This record gives sequence, structure tokens and C-alpha cells, in this order.
Amino acid sequence: MIAQPLEVVGVNQYQADRVRRGGDGKAEVVPWPDGFPITASFEWAVAPETMYWMPKFLFERYRKPIYITENGISVRDWISLDGQCHDPTRIDFTKR
Repeated sequence: MIAQPLEVVGVNQYQADRVRRGGDGKAEVVPWPDGFPITASFEWAVAPETMYWMPKFLFERYRKPIYITENGISVRDWISLDGQCHDPTRIDFTKR
């Protein structure tokens, strides 16, 4: 049963690595520059552009509908003096 054709592709998307073709033709990870923003809990690069590139890659590879089943960013939350969590980092991430 597990070998059935795909109907859709679901992906949880939280982080990304930058990859390029190395001198030997194999993929190599390109380090993020010093000071690049990272998430609070997992220290993943904050790269909202992956919400464009990952579904594009998956669609071009599988030619099936893509569902983003989870995504987000881990940040430190705090309650402001007005009793609200204004969440500026997540708002900025979502807008990007």
C-alpha cells in the first residue's frame, strides 16, 4: 500500500540550508554569514524566502499540489505593559 502514486505533497517547513554545487559536483552547504538572524529555540536561520523556494522546488519535482502542513518561527515572547503579546518578530517574518 505504501508504494501508491502520490496525490499531493505535504511539508512541514521551519528552516533551510543554502546549498550549491561544490567543486566535485556534489552538493555542499553554504554557511549563513556571521550575524545572520537565527531563531530563539533551535538557532535555525530566519529565512522566510523558503516559503517561496521550497514549494516551488517540490512542485517542479513532483508536479502535485503542495500543502504547507506546518510552518513558523520560534521566538521569545513577552507580555508588554499593556498586557498584550504584540509579537513583532512573527509579524515581520510573516510579512516577509
